[in-house]
Amino acid sequence: MGFIPRSILEESSPSRQHGIDLHLEATYRWSYCEFLKDAGMELKMPQLTIATAAVFCHRFYACHSHGEPLNDRFMIATACLFLAGKVEETPKPLKEVVRVSYLVQHKQEYERAFRHIQQKVINVFLKRLLLSGLASSLNPYLFNSYRFA
Repeated sequence: MGFIPRSILEESSPSRQHGIDLHLEATYRWSYCEFLKDAGMELKMPQLTIATAAVFCHRFYACHSHGEPLNDRFMIATACLFLAGKVEETPKPLKEVVRVSYLVQHKQEYERAFRHIQQKVINVFLKRLLLSGLASSLNPYLFNSYRFA
């Protein structure tokens, strides 16, 4: 595949066949470039490797539609990041690339789950601290019948 002029790519992009307009396609391109930047930085990859992955993604979507269900932009970007690491001689294990890509893609869910678990741990800790602090002032019969759970 050679150089494709911008005007031809904007007019006859494969995504147009699936009803994806120019603005939405640009948004998709921006989102997978941001994803590549974040995942690449998390993997401590050089900027050249991240840029190569972005070029691979752009070239893929010059020939394939964003509307195809199998062409999920984050899956394609993950594969391009792995391949770019190999091409630029900065390889990372596939398992690590997939793990980091998943965490970057689901960052809000991960942070929300982490905060929820952290809050539960703090609540349990505070309850036990409170109960142990009050234990000396409670009736021994009541304290022994209560189980710490």
